[in-house]
Amino acid sequence: MSEHPDIEKLPLEIDGIPVRETIREIFRNPENGTPDNISKAGCLALALKSNEVGGRDKGYVVWNAWRMVFPARKDFVRFQKGSTELKVSSWVNVADFSSVDFTLNNGLPFVYLRNFSKFKFDDGVDFQNSIWSHDTNLNGAIFGCDANFENSEWQSSIIFQNVQWGNWARFKGSRWGENIQFEQAVFGDVADFSETSWKDANFASTRFGRRVCFSNAKFFQHAYFGSKVNEDGNFFEIDFSKAIFFDQASFLNRKFLGTTKFNNTKFAIAPIFHGCDLHSDTNFDGAEFPLPAGSEDAPRAYRTLKLAFSKQQAIREEQRFFRLEMEEETLRETGLKRLLFQAYKTFSDYGFSITRPLKYGGLAVLVLTALYGLLSWLGQCGLSVQACHFAPQWLEFSLLQTLPLPGLDKLSEAASKAFWPQGAWWSFGLSALVILHKTLSLAVLFFIGLALRNLFKLK
Repeated sequence: MSEHPDIEKLPLEIDGIPVRETIREIFRNPENGTPDNISKAGCLALALKSNEVGGRDKGYVVWNAWRMVFPARKDFVRFQKGSTELKVSSWVNVADFSSVDFTLNNGLPFVYLRNFSKFKFDDGVDFQNSIWSHDTNLNGAIFGCDANFENSEWQSSIIFQNVQWGNWARFKGSRWGENIQFEQAVFGDVADFSETSWKDANFASTRFGRRVCFSNAKFFQHAYFGSKVNEDGNFFEIDFSKAIFFDQASFLNRKFLGTTKFNNTKFAIAPIFHGCDLHSDTNFDGAEFPLPAGSEDAPRAYRTLKLAFSKQQAIREEQRFFRLEMEEETLRETGLKRLLFQAYKTFSDYGFSITRPLKYGGLAVLVLTALYGLLSWLGQCGLSVQACHFAPQWLEFSLLQTLPLPGLDKLSEAASKAFWPQGAWWSFGLSALVILHKTLSLAVLFFIGLALRNLFKLK
């Protein structure tokens, strides 16, 4: 088999590593393809040999020298469909590791197949359906456009630190184990992590491009998406819709500069957004948050989101996180304060319900009205109804107390004289009931007014 003429463009050696002869040896085997059209077997053989001759520290040298002279490229195929000529492009000479099970080693030394540190893979790399062993090192690797990792499986301790991706990095349906490190990795314009599952995910200071999608993803342990203060930690369009966080999710110090979707997302623990700037098009519709547990961190987490939406004058979302904050605060209080918080919740749903104060207020009025009638009867008739004059003015009196409007005092006084027994103790009892009645009426009116203000998003 004749050699490809461009092999002569390769350097003889780099840092004492024989580059040209190593690559020439790889492609003497026809199963490995040619330097400008490598096969899947050739990719495995070249990765192995590169690590073998370069050792742990310089395993990338031979691979990168080949990639520099023989880059991936797009070939176009023309075909006729009716009267229209169509042109379809496909990647050629790509790094193809699709469906490779690196845990089996394929008969090759294990150590060499888990070190891709600083490898330059170029465009169109294909790792879909591959299975990766623990302690795989891709630190500093460079991927071009259209990197395909769909439905791949990654075990524990996978290092993606400082990795660079071009546009359209695809990880849809991939599965990730423990200690997955994407710290300071850089993605191109589009990255798709939809339908992925993670034991724990570390995207500390990771830089995403124009759009990243984690829709329908599942995070079983801590998911960290935070960045350091004053660092370029911007998210543009990001989608976590229908994702499930079984542990805490942290977005510390991130700036959300584009459409942000958390709609129908489930949080088992209150998420952390401290130091974040939220975009005006941030959506938490249908999101589910944990039941209140009285934790120390949850009220601060919800307060941060409440203040972020208050800054945007997004009243509905501000009210939602205020309510969640109050739920947590209620469980953290003790004694009288806790009773007051619980009463605030029970009778008004923290100022968001119109029906609750109406229901409980109406019930209180009925009880007080019945009490007026009962005491009037006992005071005037005792236990006998013979020759007893029944005065129905207690109904009028109760109605006047229910509507504590100015100018009704004379009507109330006239009604009370008609039905209420005479005597100092009876007068004292009537005063106590009136005070209670008016207090309850004013509280009901206050809570209804508060709910109307919140309903119509008035400040």
